[in-house]
Amino acid sequence: MEASNKTLAENTLHEQGLTVISLEAREKPPLLGISLNFFNRITAKDKLMFFRQFATMIEATLPVLQALKILSGQTKKVKLKDMIDHIIQEVEGGSSLSAALAQYPHIFSEFYIGMIRAGETSGNLDQTLLYLADQTEKDYDLMSKVKGAMIYPAFIVVGMVAVGILMMIFVIPQLTSVLEEGGQALPFTTRILVGTSKALKGYWWAFLGGLLGLVVGGRILLRYPSGQRIVDFLKIKIPVVSMLFSRIYLVRFTRNLSTLLAGGVPIGEALKIVSGVMDNWIYSDACLRVRQGIESGESLARIFKREPVFPPIVSQMARVGERTGRLVDVLKKLSEFYDREVNEAVKGLVSLIEPAIMVILGLGVAVMVSAILLPIYGMANAV
Repeated sequence: MEASNKTLAENTLHEQGLTVISLEAREKPPLLGISLNFFNRITAKDKLMFFRQFATMIEATLPVLQALKILSGQTKKVKLKDMIDHIIQEVEGGSSLSAALAQYPHIFSEFYIGMIRAGETSGNLDQTLLYLADQTEKDYDLMSKVKGAMIYPAFIVVGMVAVGILMMIFVIPQLTSVLEEGGQALPFTTRILVGTSKALKGYWWAFLGGLLGLVVGGRILLRYPSGQRIVDFLKIKIPVVSMLFSRIYLVRFTRNLSTLLAGGVPIGEALKIVSGVMDNWIYSDACLRVRQGIESGESLARIFKREPVFPPIVSQMARVGERTGRLVDVLKKLSEFYDREVNEAVKGLVSLIEPAIMVILGLGVAVMVSAILLPIYGMANAV
C-alpha cells in the first residue's frame, strides 16, 4: 500500500473491506539511490496558492469539506494532494480544521494554526483565511524580491569562480612551460599563480572534497541550535546585510502581530505565536520579553523602548496606538513602512554589490594579466 502516512493507509484498507492486523511504515526506495523528495516538496508558492484558493471558496460560502475536496481534485503535485486528502479525512472524522493542519508543523507554522483556531472560535473563518492568504502572499512577495535581487550577483560570482578554475587548469599550465623554458626568475605573482595552478590540477580531488566538506559541514551545523544562533547573530551584525535583515524581521513582526490581533487573538498569545515565526532567536527572545512585560502590566510602548532590536519609531507608534485604541491599524502602517524600507534596502544592497563585484573582477584580471605578461615582457627584452 502506497500512502503519505499510516492513517491514510489504514483508511484506504478499511474502505477495501480489509481488516488491518499489522501495519508498518517503510520508506519508498529512492530512484537510483537518489531521493527525489526535494523536487516534490511543498513550496511557499504551493502554500500561497492553497490559501488563496481555499479562502476564495470559503468566502463564496462553500463548506470546508467541499472546498478541500475541490482543491484535492485540481492539485497535480502528489505530496500536496496527499496532505489535502489527509486533512479531509481528519475533518470528516470530527477534527477541527486547525487541528488537522497542526499535523503538518513543517508547512503550517503556529501562526497559521493560531489564526485559524481563532477564526473557528469567533465564527469568522472566511475572513481569517482571507487574512492568511493576503499575509502569505505578502511574505512570498517579500522573499521573492530578496532572492531575485541576489540572482545577478550570485551569477556573476559563480561565473568568476568557474572562469578562474578553467584558466588555472587549462590555460596557465600551457604558459607555465613556456615561462620555465625561458630560464628567468619569475615574479612573485607569477610564482603564486603557477603554484596555485599546479596544486589545483594535481590535487583537484582535495579541493573538491574540501568544498563538499564545507557545504555538508555547514548544513549539519545549521541543524544544531548553536550553529543557527551564530548565523542569526551574524545576520543582524554584519554591516549592510544587517540593515536588510533587521527590516525583514520588523516587517514579519508588525505584520503577523497586527494580523493576529485583528483576528481576535489575545495580545499575550499573539506575541507567543509571533516569537515562533520570527526565524531569528534574537527577535524571538525579544518577543517573549515583550509578552512577559505585557503580562506584568507594563505598556507596550515602554517595553519596546527598552528592547534594542526595535527602533524608536516602533515605541512611538505603539504609544499612539495604545492611546487611540487603534493598535492594529498602527502595526499595519508600520509593516507597510518597513516593507518599503526592505525594498529600498534591497536596491541599496544590489547597488553596492555590483560595483564591488566589478572591482574584485578587475583586480583579479589585473593580477592574472600582470603575472602572465610581466615574465613574457622580460623574455622579450632579454632576446
